[in-house]
Amino acid sequence: MSDGSVSSGSASDGSDGLPSDMANPHGHLGTDERSEAGGSLPFTVNRNRSTNQSTSAAARTDASTGWIHFLILYLTLWHELRTAEKPEDKRNVRDRLKREWRKSSDRHLAVLAIHVAVYNFPPDTIFRVPQIALDSLTVSAIFTAATIFYARFLLWKYGGTTALRFMERAGVGDPTYLFFAINSRLPLLTSLISLIGLVIFTLGVAYSRSPAIVVVTCVAVAALVILQLFFDAKERVVDTAVALFRSIREVIAWQTFGILARASLDSRAHAISEVQDAEAHPGNGFSSEV
Repeated sequence: MSDGSVSSGSASDGSDGLPSDMANPHGHLGTDERSEAGGSLPFTVNRNRSTNQSTSAAARTDASTGWIHFLILYLTLWHELRTAEKPEDKRNVRDRLKREWRKSSDRHLAVLAIHVAVYNFPPDTIFRVPQIALDSLTVSAIFTAATIFYARFLLWKYGGTTALRFMERAGVGDPTYLFFAINSRLPLLTSLISLIGLVIFTLGVAYSRSPAIVVVTCVAVAALVILQLFFDAKERVVDTAVALFRSIREVIAWQTFGILARASLDSRAHAISEVQDAEAHPGNGFSSEV
């Protein structure tokens, strides 16, 4: 009778008659391990992958905007405008821009006189004027007039103000001063284009008389200008190159970290899976005893 009750009790219990670690395949796994083996593992891998992609995109953006920031800082007074907090700093920025605008206007009044004189030359001059020289002279005249007008406009709008009022007007509509920093250097840009046109006109006329002398002189002057610009901008170029190298190195480090993290997670998930399989299928020894 007792044997029957025992056998019936064993049959009714089912899995309760097994050892606790055999009845619960996850008995040896903690909550963290089960979550990592289940839903948390893909989330961790996806999170690492998205982090790597966002870091790569940020690095590419930094590399593409690095040269733009370099040109803006090198060609404008954007840094001086943003960092001018003391009254003397604001006054220095204002006075520097006023001198540039006044020099551009006065200089191109003389260039305008040259244009007027050249346009009054009779057609039968001793020099032959090529068509490219005439076109360059036309461009130079247009940008000379633009330089005079715009420089005088900036002097009228900003020249007669105090340093504080100057900064307030410069920051209207753009507290970062980026628009004004670019806008305030436009007279220099138009002045440069005007002078280049006048130089091309002069070289075109001279080339028709002595081509060899013009070529040698242009090559020598261009080499000197390039060397001067190289030495002036060397420090900024080196800083930009170092920043770009650091961004690339950071991207490579994140990619390497992501690969190693995924490999580690995959290895751990495989080990946990093997433990679960071993606990779920204990082998033939236990069934023979039962």
